[in-house]
Amino acid sequence: AVIGSVDSMPDGTAPGAKGRVLWIPYEGVSILPGRLAETGLPDDGIIILNEIADNGAAIPRLSARGKERTICDEIEACKRSDDSIILVVIDSLSSGTDGVDENAKAISEPMTALCSLAERLNISILLLHHPRKTSADDDEVHRVNMDSIRGHSSISGVPRSIIALDMPAVGKRRMRVVKNS
Repeated sequence: AVIGSVDSMPDGTAPGAKGRVLWIPYEGVSILPGRLAETGLPDDGIIILNEIADNGAAIPRLSARGKERTICDEIEACKRSDDSIILVVIDSLSSGTDGVDENAKAISEPMTALCSLAERLNISILLLHHPRKTSADDDEVHRVNMDSIRGHSSISGVPRSIIALDMPAVGKRRMRVVKNS
C-alpha cells in the first residue's frame, strides 16, 4: 500500500513521504490477508506484525508495562529495522488491552504512550476502536460523534485526530473527521 497519495491530510497539511504500513492484528488475524487481497492494493507495502516476529512470542499487549516488552517497544524495533514504516494500524484497542477495562483511567497509559511514540518516531498510528452500541431502534442508521466513543475520556481526549466510519442513512457509509486538533 502506498501511503501519501492524497492531496491533503485531514488537518489540511500536505501528505508526507510514501512508505509502508505496520499492521498489528490483535483480532481478525486469520481474515486479514483475504481482506487486504480484496482491496487490490499491492501487499508488499503492508507488514503484518506476526509475520516479522522471529522469536515466536505473542504480540505484546497495549496494556503491558514495567519490565514486560510493550507494544511501543515492538513498534520501535520494527521502525528501526524498516525506516519506511510511516503508518501503524492497531486492530483493535479493546482486543489489545487484556485486563484493562476501557472505562478505567488505566486505559490512558497506553493511549498516551502511543501518542508520544508517534511523535518521537514521526509516524502516524491508527488505533481502531468500536463506537458505543446503539439502541434497537437505531440499528440501521448510526452517526458517530464524540459522544459515541465508548470508554474512558482519554480514548477521545488523547488522540490528535479521530476519524469515524458511520452509517448516516440506510445503505450509506461515510468516513469523516470527528476530532482534529
